[in-house]
Amino acid sequence: MKPYQILTFLISVFLVLFIMAALLPDNGLKIGDRFSLNFVKPEEFFTEDTVKYADISGIIGNSKAVDEIPTTAVSTVIPEPQASPDTLVHADTIRASADSLKKITHLIELPPANPNLLYPFFRQVSRLGKDRQLVRVLHYGDSQIEADRMTSYIRHKLQVKFGGSGCGMIPVVPLYNGKLSIKQAFSGAWDRYTGFAHRDTTLKHKRYGALFTFSKFRVSDTLKGSTAAVSFSPSPLGYRSSRSFNRFSVFIGGRPENTRMDVFAGDSLIDSLTITPQRMYHEYTWTTPSTPEQFRLTFTGQGSPEIYGITLDNDWGIAVDNIPLRGSSGLVFSKVDTLFLKKMYQDLNVGMILLQFGGNVIPYLTKDYDYYEHLFKRELGVIRRMLPGVPVVVIGPSDMSKKENGKYVTYSNLEPVRDALEKAALESGCAFWDMYEAMGGRNSMPSWVFAEPPLAVSDFVHFNTRGARIVAEMFYNAFIYEYDRWLQNSHHYAENRH
Repeated sequence: MKPYQILTFLISVFLVLFIMAALLPDNGLKIGDRFSLNFVKPEEFFTEDTVKYADISGIIGNSKAVDEIPTTAVSTVIPEPQASPDTLVHADTIRASADSLKKITHLIELPPANPNLLYPFFRQVSRLGKDRQLVRVLHYGDSQIEADRMTSYIRHKLQVKFGGSGCGMIPVVPLYNGKLSIKQAFSGAWDRYTGFAHRDTTLKHKRYGALFTFSKFRVSDTLKGSTAAVSFSPSPLGYRSSRSFNRFSVFIGGRPENTRMDVFAGDSLIDSLTITPQRMYHEYTWTTPSTPEQFRLTFTGQGSPEIYGITLDNDWGIAVDNIPLRGSSGLVFSKVDTLFLKKMYQDLNVGMILLQFGGNVIPYLTKDYDYYEHLFKRELGVIRRMLPGVPVVVIGPSDMSKKENGKYVTYSNLEPVRDALEKAALESGCAFWDMYEAMGGRNSMPSWVFAEPPLAVSDFVHFNTRGARIVAEMFYNAFIYEYDRWLQNSHHYAENRH
């Protein structure tokens, strides 16, 4: 072909593509259910790119969390608490600490009607070393906290600050593999039942407990029965405090038939008992002098009990439970047996609840999110009736991006969903922490994904382990800023009394 013919051909092709781009709808041409054909619109060639990714260099530069990677050596050292009303540090030191935190912290928003919401928890944890109590924090969330992401760092910092150890309460059958803070294995045919997402409609009750799940093993031989086991051992990936545990509790209910439970610490049998039917549940507890290499439960019987959870704690301090509810928007508390749940909360001595939701609502576009605000208020009301006086902190969704015209941009409805959660929390007398703004706000998720090394994964929704550690540090800083303010007020009050 001659040069002018090649040029004519290329011009013709570009002209056809230009016309197609002009005629195609803005959202592209759908091809089946999963794909669509999109073209750059003609006007985009002549307009300036206005999408700017957030600058998160200050967040990364101020973070210490990236350096706090767990060591691999297992330790049984249980950290001592660092503060109590009897050993208050000087007020000037507290103010200096609070001032430095405020510079790098997106603060927790407290309800106007109850600005002292967190004080009961602060009083509890400041006296743990003296009272030798075990106080529990429950961290509920969607897939953003799976595999103990975020929770593990918050747990580590709280336990180092106030005392305690262990990875908290976990189910027999996890929803996912790769939990950071514990090595878990099980044998036998176990089934997992959940009180969220796809609930088994054949169940005749709604008793799921604090983890919103229970496990049972299948019996293959109704005459001889079956055997099933579950074991836990410290994970080298976990923080030092998570790898130390010497207090074990198992919450068991249901109506098992002739079922025996053998309890092992390492190779030593420490207990053997017959499980009796329970209308609610029974809590079995054991302690050991130090952290065993492995804690194992073996069940043998013609019918399986319902196992609602197993705690791996110290006998005092703070315990923090990682409770991911994949696919949930947090509208679950009103849909289970709340009398059963309330009893377990009381037995666990719950001191604070963290609720981290919203991400699963964002992909579903609607005109407004008043409905979500209303429904989330209902859930907060259920929690507060079960746990009067126990503070609840709602953590809003992270930034989430979708691709538009070759650029990753924040979902248009993310801020309305965030606003619905914020309003529901504050009007219900709960606190709110805006993770979206803390991480940089609009169009910040691409900056986390494209950071070097990356801080989020390529779905532009979830943090990776490193990124989760940084955003958890920001939440912890905001929390400790409020604690330091309470300490300052307590010190001032004590001085005035004298």
